[in-house]
Amino acid sequence: MDIDGIAVGGHNINDLRYANDNVLIARNEIELQKLVDTVITESNNKELSLNIKKTEVMII
Repeated sequence: MDIDGIAVGGHNINDLRYANDNVLIARNEIELQKLVDTVITESNNKELSLNIKKTEVMII
C-alpha cells in the first residue's frame, strides 16, 4: 500500500492500533478511502467483520 499518512520521528504512520481498536490516518479523503478499502478487503479475507455502529470519523 502506498499511502503516506503522517511523519512521526522519520517514519510514515497511517494507522494506530490498541486492543481491537484502529485509527486510520490520512492527509485527504482519497487516501482515507484507500485505507478503508484495504481494511475491508483484509477483514473479509480473514472472515472478520466491522461494527459500523461503533465506527466514527474525525477530521482535524
